[in-house]
Amino acid sequence: MKALPKSLLKAIARHPERFDEGWSEQDGFGERRNQWAHWVYLAPGWRNYILDPGAPLHIIHECSVRECVQQFNGVQPCECDDCLKQLAA
Repeated sequence: MKALPKSLLKAIARHPERFDEGWSEQDGFGERRNQWAHWVYLAPGWRNYILDPGAPLHIIHECSVRECVQQFNGVQPCECDDCLKQLAA
């Protein structure tokens, strides 16, 4: 594992309230073997609608920094039970 790329961290810095944690690793995700993939966990109260508008995805997992930034910029507020419990705690 290693830190997220600087270009992705710049996008996160514009909306730090949406970010919980993240890292990059060679996890076999994607088309090329040993390609780096990026994990971005969203803070409670935020979800990623880009891949599945009906599901409360609280994570971004992509090989492309561009795709991660696009998804991070598109996250929206979430009021699922898990988020509401975490925000109330």
